[in-house]
Amino acid sequence: MSYLFPQIARNTRMLYVHSYQAYVWNQMVSKRIKELGKKVVIGDLVLPRDSDQEIPISVTQDNLASFTLQDVVLPLPGYDIIYPNNEVKDWYKKTLEADGLDMNNMKRPQKDYSLPGAYRHVVVQPSLVSWSHQPYDDYTLPLVLSDLDLVKEVEPPQNTSEGKLKSVILTLRLPTSCYATMALREALRVDTSSAHQTTLNVLS
Repeated sequence: MSYLFPQIARNTRMLYVHSYQAYVWNQMVSKRIKELGKKVVIGDLVLPRDSDQEIPISVTQDNLASFTLQDVVLPLPGYDIIYPNNEVKDWYKKTLEADGLDMNNMKRPQKDYSLPGAYRHVVVQPSLVSWSHQPYDDYTLPLVLSDLDLVKEVEPPQNTSEGKLKSVILTLRLPTSCYATMALREALRVDTSSAHQTTLNVLS
């Protein structure tokens, strides 16, 4: 099947490559929190949010007290990144090896499959957080305007204040490449898998 992969449109192919990077990163973050907790540990990589640094530094005994979990980053696998100097590095190695990859040899002859990697913060704190209750009756009508609606200056949805159904409208700001999905899962205690979400659509 490998000879068919290049026939896929480039943008679609790159989605697969980037999805794999994100898949590994998510696994490492989950394991990092589960095994090492929510405190900074020696060997972690940190990029302080108030700094213009692009290359993370390694946590040592001397600077351990200077950082919080919000400073800790983990790498997306690639050929131009460094790995944490603790057991997390071994987790990356084993995970990549299980998929036939060598963490120290990530360059590929095909440019599309040779990614430098990047760093993402393990946790982020959203800003400008607000929420409100919104009663409504018709679940087929939008509760909020999309970005396109705002550009087109569409009139806001008219929802009754005494609707039979209830919703919560949450607004917040996140940095690039951060998503609110997992935060909502924890707050609402709901399953975010595509299979479960599909059943909700059917039930509605």
